[in-house]
Amino acid sequence: MTQRLVTRKLLTIICEAGLEKELTNCIGAAGASGYTVSDARGKGAHGLRDASWSDNANIRIEVLCDELVATALL
Repeated sequence: MTQRLVTRKLLTIICEAGLEKELTNCIGAAGASGYTVSDARGKGAHGLRDASWSDNANIRIEVLCDELVATALL
């Protein structure tokens, strides 16, 4: 069995949960075969994001793709 290694890009998007559907549609349209969505909480320049209200929640979308797809999504 021959194994072939290929270079992939990991694109990570942190955004408000309300943008999930629009962004995942764009990811599919750009040619990505899949993505992972998870809750994101933390503190940074914009203060504490604790996701205690769904309107205030952040998500993390990760896409493992080739450079062409990553460039299209940027």
